[in-house]
Amino acid sequence: MADRPDRTDGLRRSSSSGGSSKGRKPSKGNKSKGHKKKSSFAIFFVITMIIGVVVCVTLFALAYQTLVPDRIIGGSPIPRDPEVEDTTRPAYHEQALGMVTAINHASPQNLTLLLLESGLTDRFNMDDTTTVRNRYGAQIDFREIDLGQIVEVVFDANTRDMSELSLSSHAVIERDRSNVNINVDASTITIGNQVYTFSNRTLVLNRGEPFSINLITPEDVLTLVRYQDKIWSIRIDTGHGFIRFDNAADVINGTVAVGTSVFTGLDPDRPVSALEGSHRVIVEGQNIETYITDVVIRQGETIVIDLANVVFRQGTLELVINEPQASILINGEAAVPVDGLIELDYGTHQLRVERTGFVTISQEIEIAQPFTRLELTLIRDVPVAAIAIETLPAGAHIFVDGTFAGNSPITIEVEHGSRHVLAQMPGYDDWPLHIVVDEQSPRQYFLHLIPTAMLPPVPPADANQPDDSLIPEELESLLDELLNDDTNTTQ
Repeated sequence: MADRPDRTDGLRRSSSSGGSSKGRKPSKGNKSKGHKKKSSFAIFFVITMIIGVVVCVTLFALAYQTLVPDRIIGGSPIPRDPEVEDTTRPAYHEQALGMVTAINHASPQNLTLLLLESGLTDRFNMDDTTTVRNRYGAQIDFREIDLGQIVEVVFDANTRDMSELSLSSHAVIERDRSNVNINVDASTITIGNQVYTFSNRTLVLNRGEPFSINLITPEDVLTLVRYQDKIWSIRIDTGHGFIRFDNAADVINGTVAVGTSVFTGLDPDRPVSALEGSHRVIVEGQNIETYITDVVIRQGETIVIDLANVVFRQGTLELVINEPQASILINGEAAVPVDGLIELDYGTHQLRVERTGFVTISQEIEIAQPFTRLELTLIRDVPVAAIAIETLPAGAHIFVDGTFAGNSPITIEVEHGSRHVLAQMPGYDDWPLHIVVDEQSPRQYFLHLIPTAMLPPVPPADANQPDDSLIPEELESLLDELLNDDTNTTQ
Protein backbone atom coordinates (compact mmCIF):
# COMPACT_ATOMS: atom_id res chain seq x y z
CA MET A 1 0.00 0.00 0.00
CA ALA A 2 2.90 2.28 0.81
CA ASP A 3 4.22 1.96 -2.81
CA ARG A 4 0.86 2.95 -4.46
CA PRO A 5 0.76 6.59 -5.38
CA ASP A 6 -1.74 8.73 -3.70
CA ARG A 7 -4.05 10.17 -6.31
CA THR A 8 -5.38 12.70 -3.88
CA ASP A 9 -1.98 13.82 -3.11
CA GLY A 10 -1.15 14.09 -6.67
CA LEU A 11 -4.24 16.07 -7.37
CA ARG A 12 -3.52 18.15 -4.44
CA ARG A 13 -0.05 18.85 -5.70
CA SER A 14 -1.32 19.74 -9.02
CA SER A 15 -3.76 22.16 -7.49
CA SER A 16 -1.16 23.76 -5.32
CA SER A 17 1.34 24.03 -8.06
CA GLY A 18 -1.21 25.45 -10.56
CA GLY A 19 -1.82 28.53 -8.46
CA SER A 20 -5.15 30.08 -7.71
CA SER A 21 -8.56 29.22 -9.18
CA LYS A 22 -8.21 31.94 -11.80
CA GLY A 23 -5.52 29.98 -13.54
CA ARG A 24 -7.86 27.04 -14.21
CA LYS A 25 -10.63 28.96 -15.98
CA PRO A 26 -8.53 29.77 -19.08
CA SER A 27 -7.72 26.10 -19.38
CA LYS A 28 -11.41 25.30 -19.75
CA GLY A 29 -11.78 28.14 -22.34
CA ASN A 30 -8.99 26.71 -24.46
CA LYS A 31 -10.69 23.36 -24.48
CA SER A 32 -13.94 25.05 -25.70
CA LYS A 33 -12.15 26.83 -28.56
CA GLY A 34 -10.57 23.65 -29.82
CA HIS A 35 -13.96 21.96 -29.87
CA LYS A 36 -15.39 24.85 -31.92
CA LYS A 37 -12.57 24.59 -34.47
CA LYS A 38 -13.35 20.94 -34.98
CA SER A 39 -17.06 21.73 -35.50
CA SER A 40 -16.33 24.44 -38.13
CA PHE A 41 -14.08 22.09 -40.05
CA ALA A 42 -16.83 19.46 -40.12
CA ILE A 43 -19.37 21.96 -41.41
CA PHE A 44 -16.94 23.15 -44.10
CA PHE A 45 -16.29 19.55 -45.08
CA VAL A 46 -20.02 18.81 -45.40
CA ILE A 47 -20.68 21.92 -47.46
CA THR A 48 -17.75 21.11 -49.74
CA MET A 49 -19.07 17.59 -50.22
CA ILE A 50 -22.52 18.93 -51.10
CA ILE A 51 -21.07 21.36 -53.64
CA GLY A 52 -18.96 18.57 -55.11
CA VAL A 53 -22.02 16.33 -55.50
CA VAL A 54 -23.94 19.14 -57.21
CA VAL A 55 -21.05 19.78 -59.61
CA CYS A 56 -20.73 16.08 -60.38
CA VAL A 57 -24.46 15.75 -61.05
CA THR A 58 -24.33 18.81 -63.35
CA LEU A 59 -21.33 17.48 -65.23
CA PHE A 60 -22.99 14.10 -65.54
CA ALA A 61 -26.15 15.71 -66.98
CA LEU A 62 -24.12 17.69 -69.49
CA ALA A 63 -22.17 14.62 -70.48
CA TYR A 64 -25.39 12.66 -70.87
CA GLN A 65 -26.86 15.29 -73.19
CA THR A 66 -23.67 15.25 -75.24
CA LEU A 67 -23.28 11.49 -75.45
CA VAL A 68 -26.99 10.70 -75.88
CA PRO A 69 -28.11 12.72 -78.99
CA ASP A 70 -31.62 13.94 -78.47
CA ARG A 71 -31.18 16.72 -81.11
CA ILE A 72 -32.71 15.99 -84.51
CA ILE A 73 -31.83 18.64 -87.12
CA GLY A 74 -34.35 18.21 -89.88
CA GLY A 75 -35.10 14.70 -88.61
CA SER A 76 -38.41 12.96 -88.20
CA PRO A 77 -40.21 12.84 -84.85
CA ILE A 78 -39.71 9.84 -82.56
CA PRO A 79 -42.30 7.22 -83.54
CA ARG A 80 -44.98 6.62 -80.95
CA ASP A 81 -47.80 4.18 -80.71
CA PRO A 82 -50.85 6.32 -81.59
CA GLU A 83 -53.14 4.14 -79.45
CA VAL A 84 -51.06 4.05 -76.29
CA GLU A 85 -49.78 7.33 -74.91
CA ASP A 86 -46.76 6.98 -72.66
CA THR A 87 -47.58 9.36 -69.83
CA THR A 88 -44.81 7.95 -67.66
CA ARG A 89 -42.09 8.82 -70.17
CA PRO A 90 -40.07 11.81 -68.95
CA ALA A 91 -40.30 14.88 -71.16
CA TYR A 92 -37.13 15.93 -72.96
CA HIS A 93 -36.45 18.39 -75.74
CA GLU A 94 -35.53 17.86 -79.35
CA GLN A 95 -34.57 20.29 -82.09
CA ALA A 96 -35.70 20.49 -85.70
CA LEU A 97 -34.88 22.59 -88.77
CA GLY A 98 -37.62 23.17 -91.32
CA MET A 99 -39.51 25.49 -93.62
CA VAL A 100 -42.85 26.91 -92.52
CA THR A 101 -45.56 25.52 -94.81
CA ALA A 102 -48.58 26.43 -92.67
CA ILE A 103 -49.06 28.74 -89.72
CA ASN A 104 -51.90 29.72 -87.42
CA HIS A 105 -51.33 33.05 -85.71
CA ALA A 106 -54.70 32.86 -83.95
CA SER A 107 -55.47 30.62 -81.00
CA PRO A 108 -54.48 27.82 -80.84
CA GLN A 109 -51.19 29.02 -82.27
CA ASN A 110 -49.17 26.43 -84.17
CA LEU A 111 -47.12 25.93 -87.29
CA THR A 112 -46.32 23.12 -89.71
CA LEU A 113 -42.76 22.53 -90.88
CA LEU A 114 -41.32 20.71 -93.85
CA LEU A 115 -38.25 19.17 -92.23
CA LEU A 116 -35.34 19.90 -94.55
CA GLU A 117 -33.37 16.69 -94.00
CA SER A 118 -36.09 14.05 -93.99
CA GLY A 119 -38.64 15.76 -96.22
CA LEU A 120 -41.41 14.91 -93.71
CA THR A 121 -43.86 17.40 -92.25
CA ASP A 122 -44.65 17.91 -88.56
CA ARG A 123 -46.81 20.32 -86.60
CA PHE A 124 -45.62 22.14 -83.48
CA ASN A 125 -47.61 24.01 -80.86
CA MET A 126 -47.06 27.53 -79.52
CA ASP A 127 -47.93 28.71 -76.03
CA ASP A 128 -47.18 31.58 -73.69
CA THR A 129 -43.90 30.02 -72.58
CA THR A 130 -42.48 29.77 -76.12
CA THR A 131 -39.62 32.13 -76.81
CA VAL A 132 -39.57 33.50 -80.36
CA ARG A 133 -36.37 35.03 -81.72
CA ASN A 134 -35.09 36.45 -84.99
CA ARG A 135 -31.94 35.23 -86.75
CA TYR A 136 -29.82 37.51 -84.55
CA GLY A 137 -31.23 36.23 -81.24
CA ALA A 138 -33.46 39.19 -80.48
CA GLN A 139 -36.93 38.34 -79.19
CA ILE A 140 -39.77 38.98 -81.64
CA ASP A 141 -43.51 38.41 -81.88
CA PHE A 142 -44.87 35.11 -83.20
CA ARG A 143 -46.78 37.05 -85.87
CA GLU A 144 -43.45 37.92 -87.50
CA ILE A 145 -42.99 34.27 -88.44
CA ASP A 146 -44.41 33.69 -91.93
CA LEU A 147 -44.78 31.09 -94.66
CA GLY A 148 -41.64 30.06 -96.50
CA GLN A 149 -39.25 31.02 -93.70
CA ILE A 150 -36.69 28.52 -92.43
CA VAL A 151 -36.83 28.16 -88.65
CA GLU A 152 -35.25 26.15 -85.85
CA VAL A 153 -37.48 24.83 -83.06
CA VAL A 154 -36.82 23.26 -79.66
CA PHE A 155 -39.81 21.18 -78.62
CA ASP A 156 -41.10 18.59 -76.23
CA ALA A 157 -40.92 15.18 -77.87
CA ASN A 158 -44.16 14.03 -76.25
CA THR A 159 -46.44 17.03 -76.67
CA ARG A 160 -44.82 18.81 -79.65
CA ASP A 161 -44.97 22.02 -77.61
CA MET A 162 -42.24 24.46 -78.57
CA SER A 163 -40.06 26.02 -75.95
CA GLU A 164 -38.01 27.95 -78.49
CA LEU A 165 -38.71 29.13 -82.03
CA SER A 166 -36.16 31.13 -84.01
CA LEU A 167 -35.46 32.15 -87.57
CA SER A 168 -32.48 30.15 -88.76
CA SER A 169 -29.26 32.13 -89.04
CA HIS A 170 -28.01 29.59 -91.58
CA ALA A 171 -30.72 30.41 -94.12
CA VAL A 172 -29.95 33.06 -96.76
CA ILE A 173 -32.67 35.46 -97.90
CA GLU A 174 -32.34 36.93 -101.41
CA ARG A 175 -34.50 40.06 -101.44
CA ASP A 176 -35.74 42.27 -104.30
CA ARG A 177 -34.39 39.97 -106.98
CA SER A 178 -35.43 40.42 -110.63
CA ASN A 179 -34.14 38.88 -113.85
CA VAL A 180 -34.12 35.53 -112.10
CA ASN A 181 -33.71 32.73 -114.63
CA ILE A 182 -35.83 29.69 -113.75
CA ASN A 183 -35.17 26.53 -115.78
CA VAL A 184 -38.10 24.26 -115.03
CA ASP A 185 -36.73 21.36 -117.09
CA ALA A 186 -33.38 21.35 -115.28
CA SER A 187 -34.89 22.38 -111.90
CA THR A 188 -32.38 25.19 -111.53
CA ILE A 189 -32.63 28.85 -110.55
CA THR A 190 -29.93 31.30 -111.62
CA ILE A 191 -29.44 34.44 -109.53
CA GLY A 192 -26.72 36.56 -111.05
CA ASN A 193 -23.90 34.11 -111.75
CA GLN A 194 -24.93 31.58 -109.10
CA VAL A 195 -26.97 28.49 -109.93
CA TYR A 196 -29.15 26.81 -107.31
CA THR A 197 -31.57 23.89 -107.37
CA PHE A 198 -35.22 23.60 -106.45
CA SER A 199 -37.73 20.77 -106.22
CA ASN A 200 -41.44 20.13 -106.27
CA ARG A 201 -41.41 20.82 -102.52
CA THR A 202 -40.25 24.39 -103.10
CA LEU A 203 -42.96 26.73 -101.84
CA VAL A 204 -44.01 29.45 -104.32
CA LEU A 205 -46.31 32.18 -103.01
CA ASN A 206 -48.05 35.10 -104.66
CA ARG A 207 -49.93 37.36 -102.27
CA GLY A 208 -49.79 34.55 -99.71
CA GLU A 209 -51.38 32.00 -102.03
CA PRO A 210 -49.70 29.07 -103.81
CA PHE A 211 -48.50 29.98 -107.29
CA SER A 212 -47.10 28.06 -110.25
CA ILE A 213 -43.36 28.49 -110.74
CA ASN A 214 -43.96 28.22 -114.50
CA LEU A 215 -45.75 31.59 -114.47
CA ILE A 216 -42.87 33.55 -112.98
CA THR A 217 -41.27 35.93 -115.50
CA PRO A 218 -37.89 37.70 -115.39
CA GLU A 219 -39.74 40.98 -114.76
CA ASP A 220 -41.10 39.77 -111.41
CA VAL A 221 -39.47 41.00 -108.22
CA LEU A 222 -38.86 38.05 -105.90
CA THR A 223 -37.73 37.13 -102.42
CA LEU A 224 -36.03 33.74 -102.36
CA VAL A 225 -35.07 31.74 -99.27
CA ARG A 226 -32.28 29.24 -99.66
CA TYR A 227 -30.48 26.85 -97.39
CA GLN A 228 -27.07 25.78 -98.64
CA ASP A 229 -27.44 25.34 -102.45
CA LYS A 230 -31.21 24.79 -102.58
CA ILE A 231 -34.06 27.28 -102.94
CA TRP A 232 -36.83 26.32 -100.51
CA SER A 233 -39.30 29.16 -100.99
CA ILE A 234 -40.07 31.93 -103.48
CA ARG A 235 -42.30 34.90 -102.73
CA ILE A 236 -43.45 37.23 -105.51
CA ASP A 237 -43.19 40.75 -104.10
CA THR A 238 -44.15 42.53 -107.31
CA GLY A 239 -46.01 40.46 -109.89
CA HIS A 240 -46.85 41.10 -113.50
CA GLY A 241 -49.73 41.49 -115.89
CA PHE A 242 -49.87 41.45 -119.68
CA ILE A 243 -50.31 43.90 -122.57
CA ARG A 244 -51.82 42.69 -125.85
CA PHE A 245 -51.67 44.71 -129.07
CA ASP A 246 -54.56 44.38 -131.54
CA ASN A 247 -54.50 45.48 -135.20
CA ALA A 248 -50.70 45.42 -135.18
CA ALA A 249 -50.19 43.21 -138.25
CA ASP A 250 -49.44 46.19 -140.54
CA VAL A 251 -46.76 47.63 -138.26
CA ILE A 252 -43.30 46.95 -139.71
CA ASN A 253 -40.46 46.12 -137.30
CA GLY A 254 -42.57 47.16 -134.34
CA THR A 255 -41.11 47.58 -130.87
CA VAL A 256 -42.76 48.40 -127.57
CA ALA A 257 -41.16 49.92 -124.47
CA VAL A 258 -42.84 49.38 -121.10
CA GLY A 259 -40.90 51.27 -118.47
CA THR A 260 -37.29 50.20 -118.92
CA SER A 261 -38.16 46.96 -120.72
CA VAL A 262 -38.15 46.85 -124.53
CA PHE A 263 -39.86 44.09 -126.54
CA THR A 264 -39.49 43.35 -130.25
CA GLY A 265 -42.52 42.36 -132.29
CA LEU A 266 -46.20 43.08 -131.84
CA ASP A 267 -47.75 39.62 -132.05
CA PRO A 268 -51.32 39.66 -130.70
CA ASP A 269 -50.94 35.98 -129.82
CA ARG A 270 -47.96 36.73 -127.60
CA PRO A 271 -48.75 39.51 -125.10
CA VAL A 272 -45.81 41.20 -123.40
CA SER A 273 -45.48 41.01 -119.63
CA ALA A 274 -45.08 44.05 -117.37
CA LEU A 275 -44.78 44.60 -113.64
CA GLU A 276 -47.92 45.60 -111.85
CA GLY A 277 -48.32 49.33 -111.45
CA SER A 278 -48.50 52.41 -113.69
CA HIS A 279 -46.45 52.39 -116.88
CA ARG A 280 -45.94 54.52 -119.97
CA VAL A 281 -46.11 52.40 -123.13
CA ILE A 282 -44.26 53.59 -126.24
CA VAL A 283 -44.95 51.81 -129.54
CA GLU A 284 -42.66 52.45 -132.50
CA GLY A 285 -42.39 51.00 -135.98
CA GLN A 286 -40.76 51.63 -139.32
CA ASN A 287 -44.03 52.71 -140.91
CA ILE A 288 -45.88 54.41 -138.05
CA GLU A 289 -45.61 57.57 -136.03
CA THR A 290 -44.59 56.96 -132.41
CA TYR A 291 -47.62 55.98 -130.33
CA ILE A 292 -47.62 56.74 -126.57
CA THR A 293 -50.18 55.78 -123.95
CA ASP A 294 -50.32 55.24 -120.16
CA VAL A 295 -51.67 52.05 -118.59
CA VAL A 296 -52.14 50.55 -115.14
CA ILE A 297 -51.11 46.89 -114.87
CA ARG A 298 -52.72 44.66 -112.27
CA GLN A 299 -51.48 41.28 -111.22
CA GLY A 300 -52.63 38.60 -113.65
CA GLU A 301 -54.72 40.95 -115.81
CA THR A 302 -54.33 41.66 -119.55
CA ILE A 303 -54.53 45.20 -120.94
CA VAL A 304 -55.49 45.56 -124.63
CA ILE A 305 -54.02 48.39 -126.73
CA ASP A 306 -55.74 48.83 -130.12
CA LEU A 307 -53.45 50.17 -132.85
CA ALA A 308 -56.26 50.65 -135.38
CA ASN A 309 -56.01 54.41 -135.03
CA VAL A 310 -52.23 54.65 -135.15
CA VAL A 311 -50.90 57.10 -137.74
CA PHE A 312 -49.05 55.38 -140.56
CA ARG A 313 -46.17 57.18 -142.26
CA GLN A 314 -46.45 57.85 -146.01
CA GLY A 315 -43.91 58.27 -148.78
CA THR A 316 -44.15 59.56 -152.36
CA LEU A 317 -43.56 57.20 -155.31
CA GLU A 318 -42.59 58.67 -158.69
CA LEU A 319 -43.16 56.21 -161.53
CA VAL A 320 -41.43 56.84 -164.86
CA ILE A 321 -42.79 54.48 -167.59
CA ASN A 322 -41.87 54.46 -171.28
CA GLU A 323 -45.50 53.81 -172.19
CA PRO A 324 -47.66 56.56 -170.66
CA GLN A 325 -50.87 54.70 -171.51
CA ALA A 326 -49.99 51.74 -169.29
CA SER A 327 -52.29 50.81 -166.40
CA ILE A 328 -50.90 50.86 -162.84
CA LEU A 329 -52.17 48.62 -160.05
CA ILE A 330 -50.86 48.73 -156.49
CA ASN A 331 -51.86 45.93 -154.10
CA GLY A 332 -54.46 44.87 -156.67
CA GLU A 333 -56.15 48.27 -156.88
CA ALA A 334 -55.90 50.79 -159.72
CA ALA A 335 -53.64 53.71 -158.95
CA VAL A 336 -53.81 56.99 -160.86
CA PRO A 337 -50.67 59.09 -160.46
CA VAL A 338 -51.14 62.78 -159.86
CA ASP A 339 -48.44 64.61 -161.78
CA GLY A 340 -46.65 61.25 -161.94
CA LEU A 341 -46.66 60.88 -158.12
CA ILE A 342 -48.42 58.33 -155.90
CA GLU A 343 -48.70 58.57 -152.09
CA LEU A 344 -48.18 55.22 -150.34
CA ASP A 345 -47.86 54.03 -146.73
CA TYR A 346 -44.42 52.93 -145.61
CA GLY A 347 -43.90 49.24 -146.21
CA THR A 348 -43.93 46.66 -148.98
CA HIS A 349 -46.42 46.95 -151.85
CA GLN A 350 -47.17 44.85 -154.91
CA LEU A 351 -46.84 46.87 -158.15
CA ARG A 352 -48.27 45.77 -161.51
CA VAL A 353 -47.86 47.70 -164.80
CA GLU A 354 -49.59 46.40 -167.91
CA ARG A 355 -50.60 47.39 -171.45
CA THR A 356 -51.96 45.39 -174.36
CA GLY A 357 -49.22 44.19 -176.68
CA PHE A 358 -46.52 44.56 -174.01
CA VAL A 359 -45.07 42.23 -171.41
CA THR A 360 -46.66 42.92 -167.99
CA ILE A 361 -44.32 44.08 -165.20
CA SER A 362 -45.08 42.69 -161.73
CA GLN A 363 -42.78 43.35 -158.78
CA GLU A 364 -42.61 44.33 -155.10
CA ILE A 365 -41.65 47.84 -154.12
CA GLU A 366 -40.47 49.04 -150.71
CA ILE A 367 -41.48 52.45 -149.42
CA ALA A 368 -39.10 53.25 -146.58
CA GLN A 369 -38.32 56.91 -147.10
CA PRO A 370 -40.18 60.12 -147.97
CA PHE A 371 -39.42 59.94 -151.72
CA THR A 372 -38.82 56.98 -154.06
CA ARG A 373 -38.23 57.13 -157.85
CA LEU A 374 -38.76 54.08 -160.07
CA GLU A 375 -38.16 53.81 -163.83
CA LEU A 376 -39.83 51.00 -165.79
CA THR A 377 -39.59 49.96 -169.45
CA LEU A 378 -42.38 47.96 -171.08
CA ILE A 379 -41.29 45.53 -173.79
CA ARG A 380 -43.56 44.58 -176.64
CA ASP A 381 -45.12 41.20 -176.26
CA VAL A 382 -44.08 39.19 -179.41
CA PRO A 383 -43.55 35.43 -179.80
CA VAL A 384 -40.01 34.08 -179.81
CA ALA A 385 -38.35 30.92 -181.09
CA ALA A 386 -35.10 29.15 -180.20
CA ILE A 387 -32.65 28.65 -183.10
CA ALA A 388 -29.35 26.79 -183.14
CA ILE A 389 -26.40 28.07 -185.20
CA GLU A 390 -23.27 26.03 -185.94
CA THR A 391 -20.25 26.99 -187.99
CA LEU A 392 -17.29 25.20 -189.50
CA PRO A 393 -14.88 25.90 -188.01
CA ALA A 394 -16.54 26.50 -184.63
CA GLY A 395 -15.96 29.63 -182.59
CA ALA A 396 -17.29 32.22 -185.01
CA HIS A 397 -18.82 35.42 -183.62
CA ILE A 398 -22.62 35.37 -184.10
CA PHE A 399 -24.56 38.62 -184.40
CA VAL A 400 -28.39 38.84 -184.53
CA ASP A 401 -29.79 42.09 -185.84
CA GLY A 402 -26.43 43.70 -185.19
CA THR A 403 -26.22 42.53 -181.56
CA PHE A 404 -23.54 40.08 -180.49
CA ALA A 405 -25.21 36.87 -179.28
CA GLY A 406 -22.17 34.66 -178.60
CA ASN A 407 -19.77 32.23 -180.25
CA SER A 408 -20.84 29.22 -182.27
CA PRO A 409 -22.17 26.69 -181.64
CA ILE A 410 -24.97 28.59 -179.91
CA THR A 411 -28.72 28.34 -179.27
CA ILE A 412 -30.52 31.64 -178.88
CA GLU A 413 -34.08 32.92 -178.63
CA VAL A 414 -35.15 35.45 -181.27
CA GLU A 415 -38.40 37.19 -181.91
CA HIS A 416 -40.63 36.08 -184.77
CA GLY A 417 -40.11 38.00 -187.96
CA SER A 418 -37.27 38.84 -190.33
CA ARG A 419 -33.89 38.48 -188.63
CA HIS A 420 -30.40 39.26 -189.90
CA VAL A 421 -27.71 36.79 -188.74
CA LEU A 422 -24.00 37.39 -189.34
CA ALA A 423 -21.09 35.02 -188.67
CA GLN A 424 -17.59 36.47 -188.43
CA MET A 425 -14.21 34.82 -187.87
CA PRO A 426 -10.69 36.15 -188.51
CA GLY A 427 -9.20 34.68 -191.76
CA TYR A 428 -12.65 33.80 -193.04
CA ASP A 429 -15.14 35.72 -195.01
CA ASP A 430 -18.18 37.12 -193.20
CA TRP A 431 -21.24 34.97 -193.69
CA PRO A 432 -24.48 36.98 -193.70
CA LEU A 433 -27.76 35.10 -193.34
CA HIS A 434 -31.29 36.46 -193.66
CA ILE A 435 -33.97 34.30 -192.03
CA VAL A 436 -37.68 34.60 -191.30
CA VAL A 437 -38.59 33.21 -187.90
CA ASP A 438 -42.10 31.85 -187.35
CA GLU A 439 -43.81 28.69 -186.19
CA GLN A 440 -42.81 26.82 -189.39
CA SER A 441 -39.29 28.12 -189.94
CA PRO A 442 -36.18 25.93 -189.43
CA ARG A 443 -34.65 25.79 -186.00
CA GLN A 444 -31.07 24.78 -186.95
CA TYR A 445 -28.57 26.50 -189.25
CA PHE A 446 -25.11 25.29 -190.36
CA LEU A 447 -22.66 27.78 -191.86
CA HIS A 448 -19.52 26.55 -193.66
CA LEU A 449 -17.10 29.45 -193.54
CA ILE A 450 -14.64 29.93 -196.45
CA PRO A 451 -11.10 31.17 -195.90
CA THR A 452 -10.56 34.56 -197.44
CA ALA A 453 -7.50 33.39 -199.58
CA MET A 454 -9.55 30.69 -201.28
CA LEU A 455 -12.10 33.03 -202.76
CA PRO A 456 -12.08 33.06 -206.61
CA PRO A 457 -11.09 36.37 -208.28
CA VAL A 458 -13.94 38.63 -209.12
CA PRO A 459 -13.90 39.88 -212.73
CA PRO A 460 -13.32 43.65 -212.91
CA ALA A 461 -15.90 45.97 -214.32
CA ASP A 462 -13.41 46.91 -217.05
CA ALA A 463 -11.68 43.82 -218.46
CA ASN A 464 -8.60 45.82 -219.41
CA GLN A 465 -8.31 47.46 -215.96
CA PRO A 466 -8.78 44.99 -213.04
CA ASP A 467 -10.21 46.24 -209.77
CA ASP A 468 -7.35 45.90 -207.27
CA SER A 469 -9.69 46.19 -204.33
CA LEU A 470 -11.24 42.80 -205.21
CA ILE A 471 -7.89 40.93 -205.57
CA PRO A 472 -6.07 39.45 -202.59
CA GLU A 473 -2.59 40.75 -201.91
CA GLU A 474 -0.93 37.43 -202.86
CA LEU A 475 -2.75 37.30 -206.23
CA GLU A 476 -2.03 40.95 -206.78
CA SER A 477 1.72 40.38 -206.48
CA LEU A 478 1.51 37.37 -208.79
CA LEU A 479 -0.45 39.33 -211.37
CA ASP A 480 2.08 42.15 -211.20
CA GLU A 481 4.88 39.74 -212.04
CA LEU A 482 2.93 38.20 -214.88
CA LEU A 483 2.13 41.61 -216.32
CA ASN A 484 5.77 42.60 -216.14
CA ASP A 485 6.76 39.39 -217.96
CA ASP A 486 4.11 40.06 -220.64
CA THR A 487 5.45 43.59 -221.10
CA ASN A 488 8.99 42.42 -221.50
CA THR A 489 7.91 39.73 -223.95
CA THR A 490 5.92 42.25 -226.01
CA GLN A 491 8.85 44.55 -226.11
